[in-house]
Amino acid sequence: MNLGGTEKSFLNLISELPDHYSIDLLLLEHKGELLKDLPANVNVRTIENSKEINEFLNKGSRRFAFEEFKRRKYYSSFHNLIIFILYKLKVVNHPFYGVSSYLKNQNGNYDYAVAFAGIHNFIAYYTLKHIKAKKKYLWVHFDVTKISFNKRFANYFYPYFNKIICVSQLVKDNLVNSVNSEIHKKIEIIHNVLDTSDIDRKKNIQEIIWDNNVINILTVGRLSQEKGHFDFLPIIEKLKNENLKFKWWIIGDGNERSKIENKIKELKLSSFIELLGKKENPFPYYKACDVYLQPSRYEGHCVSIIEAKYFNKPIVSNNFAGVSDEIENNLNGLICEMNFESQYNALSKIIKQKELRIIFSENLKRENRKSFTNPFV
Repeated sequence: MNLGGTEKSFLNLISELPDHYSIDLLLLEHKGELLKDLPANVNVRTIENSKEINEFLNKGSRRFAFEEFKRRKYYSSFHNLIIFILYKLKVVNHPFYGVSSYLKNQNGNYDYAVAFAGIHNFIAYYTLKHIKAKKKYLWVHFDVTKISFNKRFANYFYPYFNKIICVSQLVKDNLVNSVNSEIHKKIEIIHNVLDTSDIDRKKNIQEIIWDNNVINILTVGRLSQEKGHFDFLPIIEKLKNENLKFKWWIIGDGNERSKIENKIKELKLSSFIELLGKKENPFPYYKACDVYLQPSRYEGHCVSIIEAKYFNKPIVSNNFAGVSDEIENNLNGLICEMNFESQYNALSKIIKQKELRIIFSENLKRENRKSFTNPFV
């Protein structure tokens, strides 16, 4: 339960369910900053043999086989190598037979079992094969055309789910275009929701004091390639050279942090960009900012944009899957194409035009009066 969009969307979702629901949350690893935010009716479990299963998922069948050999687990080692070969030859539809001896059925009979971290193939497989439930759902958070998507696995296993939930129209459209027609009737859309009571409780815990003489731009998201922070650094340099008064505040951490830090130094942007690291409570920062920037290369239904909208903040966003479900261009924000000129024009426009920022904020206020409702009522 790390600080991520999928995890936050799960927390928001269960906050909308009735309190008398009993929920078991099965994790591959019992860790993460958001564990403490789980409500009392959620019972956290960790998958049995999690150490071996995570090693298999991280290293793959072949490397896992060598590790098992070194541990003198010769049957497991040989079994994994055979499964690896059969999978590559397309004789079997998935590699998880390789850890079959480690996969145990979950105790209990459920009304619903949800593979929420879709499209994680192992979680989908385990939900179907090792959990007893009357109905089984798969939740798809990502645009399958932008990530590694195993069509062979999907076409074989997805028909066994009762429903497949997509978080935006474009996520659904691209999934429909990627799987066999028999699966299409199972696919539905449920947008990510917000736990607005939690936001209202946390937004005033800390007061963020920024320079009111500049436009304070906020981004919340993991520092990784797909989130696109690095792509905007040359744009920030150009805006700096035009003597515009602004500062970009970035909440999040990740494997691109050192790369971004080095580029910031190279372009002499230290006075214009501040990396704040992880923040368990980003809501005071949303409250304090003037503009929200979403530089992602791809998303599903972006939780951070929904959060920014709740705070009535003008938004600039790349044109990724699902963004048109969240932003109406030139009405409550600006959607830019993923090229320098379009991104520069949008960010420059929102910084320079105070009247436009006011219009977007007022439009969001009117929209928010009817938007943040419980979809399960």
